[in-house]
Amino acid sequence: MEIVTFQNILIGCFLITFILGFVVFKTNFCTMGAVSDVVNIGDYARMKAWFFAIALSIFGVAILNYLNLIQINLATSSQSSNPPYLNPNFVFLRHILGGIFFGIGMTLASGCGNRTLVRIGGGNIKSIFVFITMGYAAYLMIFTSCAVAFAHGSNDVANAIGPLAAVYQASYELLGQPYNYETPLWILLLGAVGIVIGLATLGYRVMKTIGERIVTLTPSKGFSAQLSAALTVVLASQLNMPVSTTHTLVGAVIGIGLVEGIKSVNLASVRTIFVSWVVTLPIGAALSIIFLELFMNLFTY
Repeated sequence: MEIVTFQNILIGCFLITFILGFVVFKTNFCTMGAVSDVVNIGDYARMKAWFFAIALSIFGVAILNYLNLIQINLATSSQSSNPPYLNPNFVFLRHILGGIFFGIGMTLASGCGNRTLVRIGGGNIKSIFVFITMGYAAYLMIFTSCAVAFAHGSNDVANAIGPLAAVYQASYELLGQPYNYETPLWILLLGAVGIVIGLATLGYRVMKTIGERIVTLTPSKGFSAQLSAALTVVLASQLNMPVSTTHTLVGAVIGIGLVEGIKSVNLASVRTIFVSWVVTLPIGAALSIIFLELFMNLFTY
């Protein structure tokens, strides 16, 4: 009996998904679009539709509970079928933060899977598999993002703190004090703090360039690019090869675009990126010469 009820619920959810897709198609319903309309043109039509959808959802839950199709127990929080707003231990902060992160993710991704859902409502069977794949890929991207962060720390941060560690060891040698070749923990922590501060302040510029200005990324494409970049950088670290995670990830994103054809790649952005790579080499060398001469004249007696 429980299996039959569960199957009926799944079938009902499946049908509701098709209905929702049809409604979205007819009304141009979109959360981010509703907010954009209010902010940019002062139009509250889609925002009203959004609040109406919330009210309809709450009303639908009440009807299902009244018909005993679902069981809501307000006296306990252990019932997994309870909607969050009916949970006696409802935590506002958790859901507010979740909504904020969801909004940031939608903004960075320039939308959501809504377009695929609209195609499902229009009867496109292929979009069902695309939607399922996007869901799994979005979940897996959490782990690939962690893998890229690990790879970044294993190589790029090591490249950054390498000269500092060398100076630290050389200063001990000049002073005739004993030292070892292991990098002190405080230098590693300095590199970790530096990468976090850089990501929090200026990192969004690079993320915007790689995520939006080269090719149009989807969760599945982003997952493939991040996984390949992480594996490449970790392998390079194992082989004691200093490489750039950013360069590797840009190459992976370009490769993803080439799968769909050269026209899907924004060649203007790629050209700008390659020029910046070439320009940074002589600029870095010139600044290094200037600072070396400056410090030698200031601290040499």
